[in-house]
Amino acid sequence: MKSVASFQPNFEVLPAVEPIKKSRSAANPETGLTEKQESFAQEIIAGANFSTAYRAVYDAAAMADATIWARASQLAANGKVRARLQQLAAQKEDERRMQAACLSQFVVEGWKQLAQPKIVHREIDADGNPVIRIEEIPPAVRTRNLELIAKHLGMFVERIETADVTDRSADEIEIAIRQRLALYSYNAPDASIGI
Repeated sequence: MKSVASFQPNFEVLPAVEPIKKSRSAANPETGLTEKQESFAQEIIAGANFSTAYRAVYDAAAMADATIWARASQLAANGKVRARLQQLAAQKEDERRMQAACLSQFVVEGWKQLAQPKIVHREIDADGNPVIRIEEIPPAVRTRNLELIAKHLGMFVERIETADVTDRSADEIEIAIRQRLALYSYNAPDASIGI
């Protein structure tokens, strides 16, 4: 009889492996939003509608349009996301106002310069010598620029005045209107009924 060698398996004890977890990105401590929620808000502030923003941030390739719309609406209604959208909109409005103020100041400075009788240009020629050039501003240009400055400051308000030049009463006007309507329509109500 043949002897069978005993089989001894060689097992190594491996360190415990943590299971792989699909986790959401950690919330931003300042806003409380995840990275994707923040990106969603940024997309909306950049001009995208809710569905387009959702598609740009989340994996929505296999989703129906109605599902995307519903999830995007739910996400936008989330209190933290809504608060972030309001915060970003306020920041964007502040930036717009600041740019408008800077541009307005730049324009008014240009108008002020053109409202002067002369503009002095200090330049350096090709040899490195300072050159002063004086440019005379025509009176019509100066006047127009002063007008623009005054309008900008609200000094001129355009008003259209109307005067009531009719000698007819409201009842007479109503009867005349009904008579004209009767000419253009077979179903016009009778003026004598008072409708």
